[in-house]
Amino acid sequence: MNTLKFILTNKIKYLKVVQPINGFTLIELLVGLVMAFIIITSLLGFMITIMETDRKEQAKATSEQEI
Repeated sequence: MNTLKFILTNKIKYLKVVQPINGFTLIELLVGLVMAFIIITSLLGFMITIMETDRKEQAKATSEQEI
């Protein structure tokens, strides 16, 4: 009985010490989500501005050709 108790107490101590911490916390996920949102939003705004400028330039070129 003593050997079984010894083995179990050592196993419990081992499990308490060696448990690795895996994964992300909720705060880390939220920070990553906010950062991704800010980056994607700024890039999307930049792309929309470029597309509008290109469309206006295309319309100017077309009207100049027709004249």
